[in-house]
Amino acid sequence: MNRKHIILMSVFIIFFLHLIIISHAQIDPSSDSVDDSSDRGYPIVSDTESIPPEGGIDNKYLKECKPCENQPKPITHGITVYWPVDPYTEPNFFNNDGDSFWANRPGKSGPRWHGANDYISSPGSIVRAMTEGIVTNVYDYYPAKGGGSLQAVLVYNKNLDVTFVYGEISASRYLKGTTIKAGDRLGTIQLNGLNPPSSMLHFMVFKGKISVATPWYKGRPNPGIWDPSDFMKLLWTKYRAGCKKEIKVTPTQFMSIKKSPGNPTR
Repeated sequence: MNRKHIILMSVFIIFFLHLIIISHAQIDPSSDSVDDSSDRGYPIVSDTESIPPEGGIDNKYLKECKPCENQPKPITHGITVYWPVDPYTEPNFFNNDGDSFWANRPGKSGPRWHGANDYISSPGSIVRAMTEGIVTNVYDYYPAKGGGSLQAVLVYNKNLDVTFVYGEISASRYLKGTTIKAGDRLGTIQLNGLNPPSSMLHFMVFKGKISVATPWYKGRPNPGIWDPSDFMKLLWTKYRAGCKKEIKVTPTQFMSIKKSPGNPTR
């Protein structure tokens, strides 16, 4: 075999090997494609998989707002009021315990009736004005944990002719005469100076326009306290039914907050 034949044969072999290499390198179009997203650090999620939104809500208080069959549908008209504690689970007055209206209380000035509803809630919960009104006073009301005081914010509603007392809270900076809108932030709930400490909104309703929340001592006349328990139960029912802080009530329902507590029987 001469030199020319050797060169031609070498070229042929090289060309043949080249074809073999190319054929093995090609991808069969009938095969499944390969998802390399995991190599790039991307999550592999199927089309049917549910992806929770970033920063999704997981709030035990909102979970409490599940409508029940026996709850009325919220009305879309009427007077706007707000549930006063945000967030909140369930009022303690349903339990008829020591935090409810008429509970017995000792005191330095003598035993007294608890002319209020205490709404136990976590420190930092926001206290909102139930209705519009004018601030008649903000003053130190109850000892705070670690020293200092928690305050009471008194808000007079002219239409109802009542004063709402939002007591035992860390009050926002309001001056006497400030006009308040329904839903305005009045302060936050913080730990009080009891042993052990607790945290609550001490809520009262008084007849007329007042600037000091006078306790109701046993053996003395009622200083003008209304019993809001039935109205607050109604408000809570509407709050649960609609899961909204902003609640509509009829004028008749609104006026029911002015309920006489009657005479104590205990």
